[in-house]
Formats: sequence, C-alpha cells, structure tokens
Amino acid sequence: MGAAGGALPFSYQLSGEYQGFDGDPDTTWQLTDLSLTFVLGSRTKLTVGKTKETFVYEMVGDAANLPAAERVLSPFFVSRNTGVRLTHVWGPAKRGTLSLGLYNDAWDIGAASRRGWDASARVTALVWADPVNDSRYFHFGAAARHVASNGEMRFRGRPGSNVTDNFVDTSSFAADSSL
Repeated sequence: MGAAGGALPFSYQLSGEYQGFDGDPDTTWQLTDLSLTFVLGSRTKLTVGKTKETFVYEMVGDAANLPAAERVLSPFFVSRNTGVRLTHVWGPAKRGTLSLGLYNDAWDIGAASRRGWDASARVTALVWADPVNDSRYFHFGAAARHVASNGEMRFRGRPGSNVTDNFVDTSSFAADSSL
C-alpha cells in the first residue's frame, strides 16, 4: 500500500498471494488487489481496480476479529471484484458510512467467465453511543448486492476456514441473477 499527494491525492494497493506447492501448478500466483484510490474531498474516496466489495463487514473490516454473525454471509459474496467503489463518510461527527460499488468480471485479468455487471451498496451508522461509557453503543448496518449470472448460480461457504469442507453448498442451479 502506498500514497502520493499533490493536486489529486491518491493511494494505491498491489498485493498477490502464493498458493504453495500443493495446489494446481498453473495457478500458484494470484493477484489479490490492484487498485488506485482517489481522495475526493474530506469525506469521499473513489477506488478503481481489483478491490474488496462493499457488501459485508467481513470484507470491509479485519476478518480475523469478526463476530460469528458476520461470518455466515460468506457464501453470498466474493471477496474481491474488479470495478469502481465510492465510499463516503457522513454525519456531523462522521459516524456513518455509505459505500456503492459497480463491478464487471470482463475487466478482471484472466477471468474464466464473463457474467456481466455486479453492484453492491452498504450503509452504516452509529445510531446511539453512551456519553459516559464508550463501550456501550448501537451500530446499524444494511447492505444489498446484485450478482450477474451466465445462466446459473452457486452459493457455498466454509465455516471460518479455507481447509475444511463447505458447510453450505447449493450446487449449481439455473438463474439469471441474484439480489
């Protein structure tokens, strides 16, 4: 991760992962992130490239420290997608966020399929905070995600681990898209 200032300040992120010696020899390296983020004022950022989607906290926050309730959503999103994401912090005390994303796998380098457009939105707000005890608060978040399809969908996920069997797997079924 890096940054540069000037008339249009921006940051960049480039990361990859090595799959090790026990995987498919043709896919040992994978591009995880390749993005530019432009600062558009004091509260708004625009990210372009391969980046995290805006759908659930698991992708926005630190996955290692997630509550169990957020982990059950993993079958319904992909961790990274290629497109544009707008993130805005709102409210007088900057206690709310709004994120919108538009993605297309046709822009993804080496994508195996071309499904079309995906879109995601997420809004969060700190609705109430105890003025005396800052460990007592009520935080609200809501999200929606539209996923394109090439005629079929499949939802599957593992229980907080990448080395166990899937705990849910719908197998492939006919569908034009999902919301």
